[in-house]
Amino acid sequence: MSLGVVSALGRPLPGADFIFEGLIQTDTAINPGNSGGPLADISGNVIGMNTAMIPYAQGVGFAIPVNTIKWVMQQIREKGRVVRPWLGIYGTTLNEALARRYDLPADSGVLVVEVDARGPAYRSGLRVGDVIIGIGSQTINQMKDVLSALSKHAISEEVDLRFIRTGTKRVTRLLLQETPLQTVQRR
Repeated sequence: MSLGVVSALGRPLPGADFIFEGLIQTDTAINPGNSGGPLADISGNVIGMNTAMIPYAQGVGFAIPVNTIKWVMQQIREKGRVVRPWLGIYGTTLNEALARRYDLPADSGVLVVEVDARGPAYRSGLRVGDVIIGIGSQTINQMKDVLSALSKHAISEEVDLRFIRTGTKRVTRLLLQETPLQTVQRR
């Protein structure tokens, strides 16, 4: 057993080539072989599952929060897999250089580079070249914000999507749907 301090909540895993956010950051030693073990509070309540550490930074480890684990377990029990809402777009984080190159009226948001005709984004009118700036109550500054916003909503929920097209701010309403299995298997 190791003793440590929770130093931050809701952290991303730095340097990862995939999006892994909402983690508990701790200075508790997480060594090889500790992944999957419980992270407990001072009263012995499990608050997370140890999952990673940063090898180049001594004493920085990460745990998946227990509520995330409960949600994933429920999804697996009910559906046999984790099911998340899907927009049906491919996008890229918009930055100042990209905005200047394509003469876009924003320097943050997500530039839509492809729209899947099977997806809710297409049905709601979103098209290539649009810049997504908000989903529901969340502001979208980069691609990871899209995933964060979607994680707060359920399949079959209607949400407002705010975007910019040809310099004009617009809002569309879309019905979130599950990612088609063919898309999941292709990745």
